[in-house]
Amino acid sequence: MLRLIEMMGALVQRIMGRIADGRSVEAIELADDAIGELTGLPVGTVDAMNGAGLVAFLSAGRTLDVDVASALGELMVVRADAREALAEHEAAERDRERARALVEAVGER
Repeated sequence: MLRLIEMMGALVQRIMGRIADGRSVEAIELADDAIGELTGLPVGTVDAMNGAGLVAFLSAGRTLDVDVASALGELMVVRADAREALAEHEAAERDRERARALVEAVGER
């Protein structure tokens, strides 16, 4: 799990760098790839879920993997920032809602 945390930290930094450089589309692509890797789902499927649905999916078998949920929450936040930079406000808010649900679920564990 330490490796996952280290990798996610580096990835989040890369995504934030892309946003700062005005390359928000690339930032979203990086985040989308990582979201797919973490969840094992196409990113469109993840995007179709609200926060509660995403937590329920990650809690299949009644156990939430807090490391995965935390990493996914971070990715949702930085992807929301990239979407805001592109004036995709509704998509950004949906990402933030999913991130809030993940953070709350991790806090409950």
